[in-house]
Amino acid sequence: MIITSAAKTLALSYLVSKETTVRTLTLRLFSNNATVSDTTSAADLTEVTSGNGYSAIALTGSSWTANATGTNLSYPSQTWTFTGPKGNIYGYYVTNSAGTVLWAEVFPSGPYNVQNNGDLITVDITLTMA
Repeated sequence: MIITSAAKTLALSYLVSKETTVRTLTLRLFSNNATVSDTTSAADLTEVTSGNGYSAIALTGSSWTANATGTNLSYPSQTWTFTGPKGNIYGYYVTNSAGTVLWAEVFPSGPYNVQNNGDLITVDITLTMA
């Protein structure tokens, strides 16, 4: 997973109360063979088109859980069950409500070629502070 420079700046801004607007996070899948880096933006990623079981998923703030030391945050698994073909899906990304890509990941064993009713993609997110 690559956390973008924009996300790092936002995180530090929240830490010192420079940024106080809480923004909804949205989990999305992308269908282009993009190279993900700390400068990846929404223009670099082609979101999977809505329909056939796909729509972006809003991530609820209260659903994140922290480990005992506070160094890991995890979100419950999110699964898309497709009802028809979507083609190759290369990875996922998370945006805030301003459209900023906060992090993205290319599926290590992807792309996944979604062709059939019942095909699944599950994303597990864990953020670790280092």
